[in-house]
Amino acid sequence: MSTPGVTLPSGIPSRVQDAVRRRMTIVGAKLTADINVVAGGQRGIDANTMIANVQAANRRNPWYLADKAKDACRILVRRMAADPALADAQLKRIGRLVLDGILENVANQANRGGKPFKALTAAYAAYKQRKFGFTVPILKATNDLLGGLRVVIERPR
Repeated sequence: MSTPGVTLPSGIPSRVQDAVRRRMTIVGAKLTADINVVAGGQRGIDANTMIANVQAANRRNPWYLADKAKDACRILVRRMAADPALADAQLKRIGRLVLDGILENVANQANRGGKPFKALTAAYAAYKQRKFGFTVPILKATNDLLGGLRVVIERPR
């Protein structure tokens, strides 16, 4: 029997992905899934993906899964392993947890480990104040980036 492959977002440690594979192998399920959070919005996927990557490089990185969400994902993986017929529903729940986690990280204005986002430069803060009437929260000016996020689950059939 081949070991099923599961690719989860980069914020999920490889040990969690390994646990998913082991559980699926134990019950003999042949499940493979990619769970991705994709940027959309009016600016489009390419522009918002670039913005997300630039912000992450500037120490404003909400693209991780907090411990609470990781624990919830582990529970859902156990349920999926116990009953492979529930896989689609559990994968959707995992995707929602990942997306909600990103939104919570932005609301908390926190990087992995709880460190606050790097402050805006004085010039950019002044620009945001003029254009939007506020300088924080970071990544929330137009809500195009966050409002355009969606979960895509791909499972080969």
